[in-house]
Amino acid sequence: MTALLWLAALPCLYWTQGVESAPALKKAAIERVCVPADQADAWQKAGFTAVPVTDTDLGLRETLASPGLRPRADRASATRSPWVFTNGSRFLRDPAGKFVYDLPAGKAALAAADAYA
Repeated sequence: MTALLWLAALPCLYWTQGVESAPALKKAAIERVCVPADQADAWQKAGFTAVPVTDTDLGLRETLASPGLRPRADRASATRSPWVFTNGSRFLRDPAGKFVYDLPAGKAALAAADAYA
């Protein structure tokens, strides 16, 4: 549930679940969702600002790697400092760019913080 609160700060949350999941989004104070084009009307009737997104539009977005810590044996120091991986520089270099995260479970809050920062 905490991840949903972080996702509310993002420009658009692409939500693939059906409109039956609307109560969970409302509880997290999410009012704007990007949804598959064929579901946009149902989400608007449920009281959301629904942005229809086609498969073509998703395919044109740059897929970003999941942020986090990655051990790099070839670049390890004497202190064994991890390699921190973020996407913030991509957002700064191309503010008008269109990006998409395809995240594993448990990484949504970190990705939201990365995009927000």
